[in-house]
Amino acid sequence: MTGAVYAQATTGSIFGQAQSGDSVLVKSSSGVTRQVDVDSTGHYTVNSLPLGNYTVTLQHDGQTVDSRSNVTLRVGSGTEVSFGGQNAQTL
Repeated sequence: MTGAVYAQATTGSIFGQAQSGDSVLVKSSSGVTRQVDVDSTGHYTVNSLPLGNYTVTLQHDGQTVDSRSNVTLRVGSGTEVSFGGQNAQTL
């Protein structure tokens, strides 16, 4: 008799909203670094990140605009980190 073996998920993702055309830099405390562009609808996603603590930085033309520290991933799911997005309004 053979059975299936399922691996436990050890990754998560970070997603959110920001201004279209900006980029998002994700860096873990263990040194994992990924950078993605915000799409034309103002969304970004960084998938398959090893579990750990991350700093998520919003960049415009290579310059830091905003940053979030101590972002902790949840196993097998996404963590939202948004930076206002294109629907943000000044009140």
